[in-house]
Amino acid sequence: MNAATFSPCEATADTSSRTPSYYARDIAHVYCQGYILPDADVTSFVQDGTGSAHDSKGQYEVCDTVDPLVP
Repeated sequence: MNAATFSPCEATADTSSRTPSYYARDIAHVYCQGYILPDADVTSFVQDGTGSAHDSKGQYEVCDTVDPLVP
């Protein structure tokens, strides 16, 4: 982890107006609940909601790849 570039991913607010984030990133990796998501693309990764996210390689739901994009 690169402490200088580490930050939580911003999430869309849920119905209670909280913005929980399962995801974070630094300059080299995307993390979910403290673990590296090995196939995630840090440059295009966006958290969509409470536990969902997507990047150029696929979609994620609470740390699992649910829809990998197939070339």
